[in-house]
Amino acid sequence: RTLRWWVSACVLACLFLLSYPSFEMRIEGVHGDVMVHVSTSLPVFVFLLVVMGTAMGIGKGSLMRLIYRDHAHQMASVGGLAVTLGSLFAAVVPLMFVLGNEWIGIRTAGFMFLYGALIVCMLLMLWDHANPSACLSVTGR
Repeated sequence: RTLRWWVSACVLACLFLLSYPSFEMRIEGVHGDVMVHVSTSLPVFVFLLVVMGTAMGIGKGSLMRLIYRDHAHQMASVGGLAVTLGSLFAAVVPLMFVLGNEWIGIRTAGFMFLYGALIVCMLLMLWDHANPSACLSVTGR
């Protein structure tokens, strides 16, 4: 479980940086206006994606290990459910990038959506950690 928290924190930091859109800011200074332009360069963008993808791969392995430890006799059904839910969520992500770009007009809206979804997942993990008896168990324990 500790590894899942570290993975979630790493992915959360990457998504925060990736969700920040390019912008320009004009600051009225004492000696005139100062223009500030902030954007993510391509090497930094690729680096953040690689770090995030690696962390998510480690997190998936950690999740499968937890499923094996807690539900060894139902590994196929519980693991299949976890992979199916993850795949359904992954199918929605490209739509969030397109709809975010069209509706909001911000190209990084898909990363903002993922950031919000990860916050919800981390809150659910925190709730599950605080109330282990409230979580529904497949084995009935």
